[in-house]
Amino acid sequence: MGKLTVIVITACLFLGGCGRDYTVVKAEFRETPRSGRDTTPEEWAFREQSSQYVTDGLILFRQGNNVKARQCFQQALETDSASWLAHYCLGLTLSKDESWDNALDHLRSSLEYAPADKRTRSLIHLAMGQIRESQGSYGRARQHYRTALNLHPESSGAVEGLKRLAELSQTGK
Repeated sequence: MGKLTVIVITACLFLGGCGRDYTVVKAEFRETPRSGRDTTPEEWAFREQSSQYVTDGLILFRQGNNVKARQCFQQALETDSASWLAHYCLGLTLSKDESWDNALDHLRSSLEYAPADKRTRSLIHLAMGQIRESQGSYGRARQHYRTALNLHPESSGAVEGLKRLAELSQTGK
């Protein structure tokens, strides 16, 4: 009797899960507030507006229009000063303009507000390592690259950064 029950249950599970209809699952990004309190509709509106500024800034950044991109990221931070993505993007934009210290400040803020996701935090450390390398601060660059690699072992950017630094130390620079 036990063997028959297992066969019937297995058949039901197999046949019940093999329908011809497709199941579509839509994932929706929802940023949870840092505090335990409920977020007001006004706060969500500010976050959505901030998100639109970031999106516009990314488009401009990819087009090479750093001045307007920087303005968008700054507007995003005016509406939501805790936007890790706006801080990150502004840091990248400032680094393109070789405003290293300001870029690092925004990347540090980005780390402060970033989610616990290791890949996200790895990208931030990677950007900080690239800035430190550009400044000639190779020891600090190496620390950021190693942190990025520890957080995300498949980070090709961190591996390449460490290789560049190893080559520099071999050539005596």
